Amino acid sequence: MPAASPSQRTWTFRTWKLWLAAGVLAGCGESPSFEMRWQIARAGDDPIELSSAADCSTVGIGQIRVSSLQNGVTVDRRTFPCYPTEFADDTLVAGPELPDGNYIIEFEPLSQAGRPFPDLDSTLRELSVAGASVTLSDIVLNAPPACADGIDNDVDGLVDSRDPSCLFPDGREDIDTTLTTFFVQQQLLGGHTSCGALDISHLELEYLSGEEPVRQASRVDCLATGTSPVSVRLPANPEGCEADCYTWRLTAVDYQGQPLTQARTGTFSVTPGKNDLIEIDATLVGNDFVEPVASPLSFVLNFVSNDVVGPRGCTPPTQSHAGLLEIADINLRFYDQDLQELPLLDAEGQAFSSKCPNAPLTTETLSDWGTYYVGVEGLSNAGEVCFSNFDDPTPVGAHLTASIAVERAPGVIPASCVDCQVDADCGSCTECCIGGVCRLPTPCNTDSDCGNCENCCINNSCKIICEQDADCGACVDCCIDGFCE
Repeated sequence: MPAASPSQRTWTFRTWKLWLAAGVLAGCGESPSFEMRWQIARAGDDPIELSSAADCSTVGIGQIRVSSLQNGVTVDRRTFPCYPTEFADDTLVAGPELPDGNYIIEFEPLSQAGRPFPDLDSTLRELSVAGASVTLSDIVLNAPPACADGIDNDVDGLVDSRDPSCLFPDGREDIDTTLTTFFVQQQLLGGHTSCGALDISHLELEYLSGEEPVRQASRVDCLATGTSPVSVRLPANPEGCEADCYTWRLTAVDYQGQPLTQARTGTFSVTPGKNDLIEIDATLVGNDFVEPVASPLSFVLNFVSNDVVGPRGCTPPTQSHAGLLEIADINLRFYDQDLQELPLLDAEGQAFSSKCPNAPLTTETLSDWGTYYVGVEGLSNAGEVCFSNFDDPTPVGAHLTASIAVERAPGVIPASCVDCQVDADCGSCTECCIGGVCRLPTPCNTDSDCGNCENCCINNSCKIICEQDADCGACVDCCIDGFCE
């Protein structure tokens, strides 16, 4: 209906002011322009012919607000009991007396406290007033849904949104619900990347009956690897269904809520009175994504040379005097998830240089993402292998720069791979250059602080336990009586 113009509104207000001044609408002498009677219906149900106030209270309605609007302006508004006394006498309720004209009459149910119900549509009727009173007896008012009527419908002490049954899209307080726990077992591209690196905000877990949701979806925190438990209340199995009554659907979504992976689904049941435990395998590999995961391997090499400085690059940090060993060259090997060797090139499409780098290394882009591994050997200036993880290559993930810590190669330390000749090569420490390797003594007060040994706590430092010379470093006859000397 078009809004009233300023002149129309001025006329309307002046007209009603004159009518009020004349006492026409004072009440007793009023001649109603319409009379009315209403029914109530919940969505999907037949209308209820009101026979008592109980018919109103069972749906949470206490009053009916009747508004008369002309040209978009409310010219009269009155509130009536939901079940007026006139209904008991099988008569109609009198409305206001209105000047001749065209109106919209709005019927709005109110709660027991006299407040409108959220998201509940009013009932509208067109009315043309031309002297004689008009009967409006076909008014059907919308009743609020059971989960918004302010009533404890199933008498369990929980009203509306506080009742778990109202969590469901078509929730009713009398639905039989059961707590169900889902264990979402996650592994993202082998567990060697991060959710943020792949733009994953979270996982969305939906609960369906056919294709219809039975409750709001759950937000599951994304993990590179781990298990996320999700406990929700769900309606018990529908009558006549004993197994696989519902479907769960799991999708990884981005920060805009758009799906990043193909939906994974499975079936489950909800047993009344039992907390069902349901495991969901949420392992995601490259072909699970809507768009292929394209990423190179990117990594930094760190060599675990000694105890003093920990993992470091090709050359020792000079400021801490943490050994003398320099790594001149490297050998690289790349493996797929089955540890089958791959002939990968660098980001420029060239073979990797053998020179030890002090910067990150990057391979060509890979589009078939699962788990990849990198094997590294670090060689001295003499070409001897000082460090190696060939026996246990390091996993590397997509869209991340991994730090690969390469331990010393097993066996006797070659002479060209030693860190030190004297303690001063290791910094300000005493008896810390042992077998050509800088070692930080473990502080102790008694032998028990050093482990299962005798006479091993000397000068408040634990002696290094050994079984052979190789445990002590690049030395001969240095493992004496179980200790490095």
